Amino acid sequence: MIEKKINISIISHNQSNMIKDLLRDLEKFNFYNEILITINSEENIEELRKFHKLPITFITNSKVQGFGENHNNAFNYKPCDYFLIINPDVRISNINFNNFFKYFGETSVKLISPIAVDVIPK
Repeated sequence: MIEKKINISIISHNQSNMIKDLLRDLEKFNFYNEILITINSEENIEELRKFHKLPITFITNSKVQGFGENHNNAFNYKPCDYFLIINPDVRISNINFNNFFKYFGETSVKLISPIAVDVIPK
């Protein structure tokens, strides 16, 4: 069991349908402390609210903000040890954060990025 506080930041630009798929993936894991979803433009998020078993906090913007500003706001919203940015169109089939912690503990690594794979649906 991971004892680190890992917060996830997701920004939505009318992408709640994609985020639903991502949240279904995240339901299979318990590596995170909080999922911060920033609603960057007006949209219906009722389907996202149905994931009540997940530790989701919605941040609703009064005006559209940029990528960095949105994630910086989410980062400052709740304290954490690690901050993970996930785009709404990402799917997660497998992840092991204990491997990541080895890199952070042994070197001066400050950022880790996954290999991105573009999968064409069948």
